[in-house]
Amino acid sequence: MNLSVVRLLNDIECDTIINSVEDNIEKLRISNENGWSYLSAYEMQLTDLPTEISNPIFDKIKNFSDLILAQSFIIKYNNTLIPSMPYHYDASSFSLPINLNNDFTGGGTDLPFLKYTHIPQNHPRGSGVYFEADTLKSWHGALPVTKGDRYVLVLKFNRKNYMIPTLFKLLKLFIATKILELFHKKIL
Repeated sequence: MNLSVVRLLNDIECDTIINSVEDNIEKLRISNENGWSYLSAYEMQLTDLPTEISNPIFDKIKNFSDLILAQSFIIKYNNTLIPSMPYHYDASSFSLPINLNNDFTGGGTDLPFLKYTHIPQNHPRGSGVYFEADTLKSWHGALPVTKGDRYVLVLKFNRKNYMIPTLFKLLKLFIATKILELFHKKIL
C-alpha cells in the first residue's frame, strides 16, 4: 500500500484558508455531503470559500496529481464541537488530509492496519499523509483534539478509470467499518 507524507501548502496558504473558514463560519455544518452523516464533523466545501482563495488552491492541487479530484472539504475539530472522527473507509482511490495548523493538542490521522499515526505537531503546517484509500488496510480515523482547534483540508482523488463506487461496495465498506470498530474497541 502506498503511503507518504507530503507538504502541499505553505504557511501563508494555510493561514489564508483558516482565516477564510473563520470569516465564513456559518458555512461549517454537519452533513452527509462528504460521506455518511455519522462520520461528519463541522465541515465546509473548499468551493464555499471565496474564489480568490479557493482557485489558487485548486490550481496547486492540479499540479500535485494527475488523478481526478473527487472531493475537497475543510474540517474543523475541537473538544467543544467534534473532537475526532470515527474509524472509517473513504470511497476514493487516494486520500490526503492536510493539516492547516499544528498549534493544538491531540489530533492526528491514525491508520492502525499500517501501524502509522500521522501526528501534525511533528510536521510542517500544510502537510498530510497521502494514502491509497481503496484497500482494506486504509481503515483510518481522526484522533481526538483535546485543546485548541484543528483545521484539515481533506482531498480525495480517484484514478481516471475509477468508477463511482456502487451502493453494494459502499454497503460492504460500511459493514466492514462497523466490524472493525467493534474489533478496535476490544483491543484498546
